[in-house]
Amino acid sequence: MTHTASVWDAAADPRFREGDPEVLERAFRHCGGVVRGLALHAVRDPHLADDVVQDVFVRAWRYRASFDPDRAVLPAWIIGITRRVIADRARQAAADRDRTADLAEREADAGQPTEDQVEAAVTRLVVRDALATLPDPPLSFLRLAFFEDLTHRQIADRTGVPLGTVKSHLRRGLLDLRRRMEESREASGW
Repeated sequence: MTHTASVWDAAADPRFREGDPEVLERAFRHCGGVVRGLALHAVRDPHLADDVVQDVFVRAWRYRASFDPDRAVLPAWIIGITRRVIADRARQAAADRDRTADLAEREADAGQPTEDQVEAAVTRLVVRDALATLPDPPLSFLRLAFFEDLTHRQIADRTGVPLGTVKSHLRRGLLDLRRRMEESREASGW
């Protein structure tokens, strides 16, 4: 059985730029599999590959005004976004590995770790792993609050989300994080 690839109708490209969600859906059906294949090849984890696919199509929609149908067809533009997202993920993974290596080196330089140091390291790993499983937007709001030390009002101003919604996302995110950490603690006997 032979499979013929569908041909993209470039006549729809200007409608995408104008915000036609039907064209985004057609683009996803047309090249979503290729995007996922590229992502899976790069990140080698099906869940991370799915995250890349989602990020690619969210970025494509968010930045559709920058798409120029006279310069490229929509699938080619989406593949370009895919390459940038994969490169961003690779840089982030390398930075995470460097931070982990720096932490391990500092702990090794300090000699035998104390019980408190071991517990603190385990807590950091559990928090990091639990954070990695949180959905967005709670995850992005928690990062802004705790890693960038922003107030609720500053998060609302930066994201354009109403203050009450920011507070709700942060509260649900913290409750979800606590639940996930407790589950991890029970599962590991920590």
